[in-house]
Amino acid sequence: MRIRQTLQTILFSLTACLAVQPAFCEHPDLSGSWQLDVAASVFGGAPAPESGLLTISTGPHKMFHMARTIKAPSDKGTLERTTESDWKVDNKYHPVIGDGESGEVRAKWDGAVLLGTRQTSTGPEQIRIIADSGRGTMTESIQSAQGTKTLIWRRR
Repeated sequence: MRIRQTLQTILFSLTACLAVQPAFCEHPDLSGSWQLDVAASVFGGAPAPESGLLTISTGPHKMFHMARTIKAPSDKGTLERTTESDWKVDNKYHPVIGDGESGEVRAKWDGAVLLGTRQTSTGPEQIRIIADSGRGTMTESIQSAQGTKTLIWRRR
């Protein structure tokens, strides 16, 4: 009888661990198209753009591909700039690929928060991306020598 109770306790514990573990391992789905909410965002002293679009796709081997198009006013009218970058989420530095700027980025998950440290010619940037899937929003905080930007993105 005692062996049976011990086995039941062990099986119950294993079942509970297997049921709870995926909640700790899951990360929010950042993939898709996101529209910048200019009015809700803070640009840290930089002029606010007219609009922004961020498209994130996931690839094999913990890769994120981010394509960002920002439309901003300039003395020559509206200027549109598109940058693309790939992040490998493995907590190791990798060269920045595809955005026209040299440097490297290290990305990792901290629970449901995607953290990035980017080394650029103007110094380091600390990036935090937090998705609120219930509201369809994503907050991207970028801290650098130029100040802190808080970008609010809405899922399209």
